[in-house]
Amino acid sequence: MGCAALIGAAVAFPAGVMLAGREPVAERAAPTPGSGGWGAPPGARNPYSPGLSKDPYILDQQRRMVEALEAQCRDRGVLCAQARQARDRFDRSN
Repeated sequence: MGCAALIGAAVAFPAGVMLAGREPVAERAAPTPGSGGWGAPPGARNPYSPGLSKDPYILDQQRRMVEALEAQCRDRGVLCAQARQARDRFDRSN
C-alpha cells in the first residue's frame, strides 16, 4: 500500500508541475491613482496608506469608540481610565 502511494505521488507530482506550467501567468497592472491600491476596487480605502489616520470614516469610528467607552464609564462606572486616555489621545490627534 505504501509503495503504491509513493509510485502514485512520483507520477502525479511531475504531471501536475507540467500541466500547471503550460499557461502563461498574467502580470498585475500597476495601481492607478485613486484606485485604492493593489487589487482594491476604485474608490476603496487603501489600508496601507500613510494618510489613513486622517480618513473621515476612520475618525468617525474612533470617535464612536471613545463615546462608547465614556458611556460605559458614565453608566456602569467601568473602564473610566481607558475612556479618559482614549479621549485625550483622540483630542490630541485631531
